[in-house]
Amino acid sequence: DGLRVRAIHCPPAPPPPDAPPARPVLLVHGWGVSAYTWHRNLRPIADAGVPPWAFDLKGHGYSEKPAAAGDYSLHALALHVLDVMDALGLERPVLVGHSMGGGIAVRVATVAPERVA
Repeated sequence: DGLRVRAIHCPPAPPPPDAPPARPVLLVHGWGVSAYTWHRNLRPIADAGVPPWAFDLKGHGYSEKPAAAGDYSLHALALHVLDVMDALGLERPVLVGHSMGGGIAVRVATVAPERVA
């Protein structure tokens, strides 16, 4: 939707030649924190051969901060996650949420179940 958002990707370990491609994981942080919440999780997930992504929700960390209060509702943040998925080219990622990020992940799965694994 035009907002600048910080995203972090940790390239996964190469899979065995006969392995199917791993589904990406999108890590959604909670209120008042940032993608840094996941700094100890990214490498172990990638070492398991799974491509992890973390990002700063709008209004958090290094992402832009819209002024409208409505931009921070659970529904608006769920739509924001879908925008981030589009921008990153993530098709049906596994969503992992911490604290409020868990609620956002559930809302994403509710409004767009075909978009998540």
